Amino acid sequence: MSGRSYVGRNVVVTGGTSGIGAALVDALIEAGASVTCIDIREPTAAVGQWIDADLADPTAVDAAAAAAVAFGDVHALFNCAGITGTNPRERVLAVNFRGVRQLSRALTECMPPGAAITSVASVGGAGWRANLAAVKDYLSIDDSRAAAEWCDGHPELFERGAYSFSKQCLIVWSKTECVALAAHGIRINTVSPGAVDTPMLRDSAAIGGQQAVDALPKPLGRVARPGEIVEALLFLNSDAASYITGHDLAVDAGLLGAAAVGAVDFAIGPVSR
Repeated sequence: MSGRSYVGRNVVVTGGTSGIGAALVDALIEAGASVTCIDIREPTAAVGQWIDADLADPTAVDAAAAAAVAFGDVHALFNCAGITGTNPRERVLAVNFRGVRQLSRALTECMPPGAAITSVASVGGAGWRANLAAVKDYLSIDDSRAAAEWCDGHPELFERGAYSFSKQCLIVWSKTECVALAAHGIRINTVSPGAVDTPMLRDSAAIGGQQAVDALPKPLGRVARPGEIVEALLFLNSDAASYITGHDLAVDAGLLGAAAVGAVDFAIGPVSR
């Protein structure tokens, strides 16, 4: 399909050295894109440019954004970097949301009409509707110190870590930002995978117990392969999705849809899970 072509396009991928991000980088190179990878580890794929940057460091994010435009306009940004809730709260929020927002805002200055942004969220962020007031309150804070103080004042949101809340923020921010970006011809979406066979899933299982992974409903009877999430990412940032923006695409074997009608037991509640 011509609308899915990435030939001659400059794309930026964060978290492109493992899991979904690594599979995406391989697919983009095969599709003819010029790929800039932003990651704290050097990619094994033959990318056009590797930028060593930690998304939790605002100074490093600014430097990465400046370096990412070395090949000219950015036609697509894929935010795939992320860490589990086993990490400290502030680092989870910084990597999974605050750094994503900062980098995306910086790169939109170099995005022409028709460009697009897609970020990897999670079914773990599905509680954003019930939690909307708190999420929007957090989104209104730009200063990192003030944001940390806000979190200190809302301990009920982080009883089980900050991962779900970080993904709620990512989804709500993308839906909000789509209006302003649309005026410049730029689209922004998120993809919410269910369980995917990646190092992050294995890390969660090692710390939280394999039983927690096994207990997650899987309507298709298995976890996803990284390539299955990659197909959704490639679609949303391509011209084939030219009328889709502000959307969160669940790639979860039907988990959230089934949970919404009570067909499976999966809690979508007002607090971080």
